[in-house]
Amino acid sequence: MEADPVRGATALVLLFALPAALAGAARATVLVRERGEELLTAGAVVVVLVLLLALLAGVSAFCRPVGRGALVLLVLGSLLALLGAAFGLVGATGEADQRALHDRGVVATGVVQAHSQVGGDAGGLQPQPVFSSDVLLSDGSTLSVETARSARPAVGMEVGVTYDPLGRVPARFGPRPGPVDGTVTGIAEALALAGAFALSAALLAPRRRDRAA
Repeated sequence: MEADPVRGATALVLLFALPAALAGAARATVLVRERGEELLTAGAVVVVLVLLLALLAGVSAFCRPVGRGALVLLVLGSLLALLGAAFGLVGATGEADQRALHDRGVVATGVVQAHSQVGGDAGGLQPQPVFSSDVLLSDGSTLSVETARSARPAVGMEVGVTYDPLGRVPARFGPRPGPVDGTVTGIAEALALAGAFALSAALLAPRRRDRAA
């Protein structure tokens, strides 16, 4: 069986291009998130995942007819790439929020005034409920803090909050968060690299007609 130079070149490009593209997409998502554009951030995540699915479909088509070894590598590589993308994009937004609150967050104390819930209606546009607590700060202003239902402080309780004075990042209960250590980014990049390696190996694996030749 002779080596296919096209498949070899494609595998080499994929090995380096896929992790770099996913890392670049995560950084772009962070830039959008840091501007406070929540809808654009969500849209960017969806677009990246759709493009990744299209790429994986193209790689699968390029490997046909798929041998058993190539099939295993395709499935493994696709799962790792999707996990790396999802982990990196979602984690990137969380790291962006943490970085913003660490760099410019304002720590204040206040009293919980009320709780509210948005969504939760199965027939509505937002079936997953979002719980928030209204906190009256010492300067007389009111701050809405999103939190899990089970973690909501009682009404009338004095709490500490950290909020973004620019209003671009959701406020949190508790002290100012520590600096971003890059753990999430490192895990996401490792998953993407492993996925790219498996997909590249799938491209180079013998196909059924290769074995028959």
